Amino acid sequence: MRATKEGDQAMSYRNLYWNRTNSVEGRSRETVTMLTDRSVYRPGQEVYVKGIAYRQQGETAEVISGKKYTVTLRNVNNQEVTTQTVSTNDFGSFDTSFTLPASTLNGVYRLETPRGSTMFRVESYKRPTFTLKMETPTESYQLGDSIHITGEAKTYSGVPIKELPVQYTVTRTFRMGWRIHTEPVQVIASGEVVPDDTGKFSIPVELTPGTRTSDFIIYSYQIETTLTNESGETQSSSISVPAGNRSIILGTDISDEILKDDSIRINFLATNPAGKPVEIEGTYSLYSK
Repeated sequence: MRATKEGDQAMSYRNLYWNRTNSVEGRSRETVTMLTDRSVYRPGQEVYVKGIAYRQQGETAEVISGKKYTVTLRNVNNQEVTTQTVSTNDFGSFDTSFTLPASTLNGVYRLETPRGSTMFRVESYKRPTFTLKMETPTESYQLGDSIHITGEAKTYSGVPIKELPVQYTVTRTFRMGWRIHTEPVQVIASGEVVPDDTGKFSIPVELTPGTRTSDFIIYSYQIETTLTNESGETQSSSISVPAGNRSIILGTDISDEILKDDSIRINFLATNPAGKPVEIEGTYSLYSK
């Protein structure tokens, strides 16, 4: 077997030691390569294994058919879990499977034969059963206002989670313009709220400003929530709400240069500090230089 690419040829394996080259081209090497159907498994799951055995000598290789191998499964502590005896078919391959113990250690497991091995991970993980979400405010607001952050807790099947407390923490970080300054995070509020019969809840947030002053000053308020259900599963959610001394951010969509004979069309965009569009009424003036 020879591998080439764009004029380059792969060199067979060589041992290099003290500037001496000991080529193994003249020796025959028996190898078993194994693959698993996944890289991560849970305890108790089935591990499907496919292997191929071949013999290589120099740049040629041939499959090994009709040969038996013992495949050993070892756990994270290198302890033998179980073994399987396999036999290669006419194409030098074999298939087998192992059932992981329902109660076992997490970590890296190894499948090995005298001629090759492969590894995979075993992790105990549980799929989440419910979600905890919050919504960015859509109304206009500014520093000094009181707003409410609404959220919802429900199972993945759509059943509302009610009568379980949602713990929350509100922190504040100073920003100058749209850049965040590395200043200590200040906790300005914490507590708990209980979802209603529909799984919805509301967190009161006071947009208390700091001592800094500027024509355009912005603080970032981080609201973090956690909820733990009866079985001990905990889910978290967080959002960031910017607030400044301006309740509305105005923008326009207009070209820098317009031909004088063309009609002018201008799009105005009004958003709250969180970037959500708001409905307002106003006036505009058009000037010529």
